[in-house]
Amino acid sequence: MNKSPLTTWIDRLSEFNKPNDFLTIAKKSELVPNDRFFNDPTLKPLQEAWAAGHFALGLQHFYDSIEIQLDADRYPDFHLCIDGKAYGFEFTVADKPERMIGKEYKERKDNPLYLKPYQPERGRQEGPSWIANAVKKKHEKHYSNRPHLLVYAIFEANSLDQKIITKLCYQWFNSFSSIWLLWCYKFLLIYKHSTFNEVDNKWYRVGVNPWA
Repeated sequence: MNKSPLTTWIDRLSEFNKPNDFLTIAKKSELVPNDRFFNDPTLKPLQEAWAAGHFALGLQHFYDSIEIQLDADRYPDFHLCIDGKAYGFEFTVADKPERMIGKEYKERKDNPLYLKPYQPERGRQEGPSWIANAVKKKHEKHYSNRPHLLVYAIFEANSLDQKIITKLCYQWFNSFSSIWLLWCYKFLLIYKHSTFNEVDNKWYRVGVNPWA
């Protein structure tokens, strides 16, 4: 029996690939309509792959060798292999607390003129708390082996203050080996235990044209 395109994509993403090759596969998900992409649970790995791939793309500026794969068993969500050593990452999303993105895209399909509120100043002010809440929810999973954590912020904001985010997330540091934030084609190291010493606690650009 021939595999579906979805199964083929996920199988390929479950093998180690260079970040650019990984993203080339992940971007095939653009063929899936948004109203399905954000509502079909079987597509969740592709959502994670898009964010994780861009994160890895940014990190390759610091390391000679980096590869990425989704975890076939779904824990942790993905692995980075950096200079021959593998690191397991959990993934989570930070968004406006009232937003239901799946419903939003269904409404947009039925009404092409549908507009969501655009609140970048609210994102600047409240976004650090939304990010901290996403970290807290992962902390409450009580992982025994302290995975690394990537938080993908999908809300609009004029800016996000690194110091405020770090202060709000501080109480959950001991649950993770490192905590990272991906937002607006930039990434931030919020916390590290003893790895990733090449990276400072500041914003870095992923290094892609977001409109390409």
